[in-house]
Amino acid sequence: IFPELVTFLRDCQESAPDGAEYVVSRYRGQNIRKRFERMISDAGLELWPRLFHNLRASRQTELENQFPTHVVCQWMGNTPKVAGKHYLQTTEDHFQMAAQGVAETVAVHPKKCAESVAVHQSTQEQERTKAPVETEAFRSDVVFCESSGNSPAPPVGLEPTTKRLTAARSTN
Repeated sequence: IFPELVTFLRDCQESAPDGAEYVVSRYRGQNIRKRFERMISDAGLELWPRLFHNLRASRQTELENQFPTHVVCQWMGNTPKVAGKHYLQTTEDHFQMAAQGVAETVAVHPKKCAESVAVHQSTQEQERTKAPVETEAFRSDVVFCESSGNSPAPPVGLEPTTKRLTAARSTN
């Protein structure tokens, strides 16, 4: 049982009649969707689509931020494939954490980042003013702004994977 629910479930259990089979029995056999929609409207909130699906997706996403996928999927009763396809969401908090990671990198390596930006701008200016010339594959004068190591980029997600690139890997 998730800690956020323990108090509410204990209160229901304590107020339940002796020998009750269910902790929450008030709405058993009723269409709880209609009642839930009425509660949301009475609270002055706007109904959102797919009420129960979105509640499940929100909880799956919250848990995935704290626990490994295989654990969360066992708790939620689904598979990582189903979770990824139907439930996991990108939240505003994810963007905030990513932005904070960038800010931390600049704070930790300001000179390195400034050098990288200056070299990039200089290179862009040179490319605009000269005729097209084949460039070297690697440049020794480019300094990249590297992360502090606290938040590595995910292996998938920044760019879409393609069958051609993933299937063409050598297995040797």
